[in-house]
Amino acid sequence: MEKQSKKFLLSLARKAIEEYCLYGTRLALQEADIPFQANDNLLAKQGVFVTITKHHELRGCVGDLVGRQSIYQEVIDNAINAGFSDYRFSKLQPNELPEIKLEISVLSPLKITKITSPEKLVQLLENQKPGLYLEFNNAGATFLPQVWKDLKTPLDFLSQLCIKAGLKEDDWKNPKMNFWTYIVDSFEES
Repeated sequence: MEKQSKKFLLSLARKAIEEYCLYGTRLALQEADIPFQANDNLLAKQGVFVTITKHHELRGCVGDLVGRQSIYQEVIDNAINAGFSDYRFSKLQPNELPEIKLEISVLSPLKITKITSPEKLVQLLENQKPGLYLEFNNAGATFLPQVWKDLKTPLDFLSQLCIKAGLKEDDWKNPKMNFWTYIVDSFEES
């Protein structure tokens, strides 16, 4: 994605959060409002996550694995949801706005990953360090590729992802577990 498009999306995410936090209204943006030079991929339907940090600590992260609407609209909705609907955190307050930092991750299409053994899965993760979505018995969760900074080994990554999904930490070894991998184009405020 072009640098100007990334800058535009980060600005859009911040405006959406500020407008919702200060006035309780959702930012309204039409396709015609997108600057022509920034619309290279912004009308495509792709999965998007918005991550909010405060003092280098997670403060909210919400997204969609598969885009149901244009990237720019996913950014608006997920920015608001990350700030005000992430069940793990209280709603952002106006006094926090200067202290938060935003990161946007635009996802590639999910790729089903057929795994023949737990060892093969560990090897794949070790070599590629992708984003991963796992699903088993209607429980699912994902970690963006950026999580590899904190969970350095595939075993930690898989165990914590299972726990996030509400599963047992070694359920990833179950042959009926489904896995999808993806990569992201991530960018953050400087």
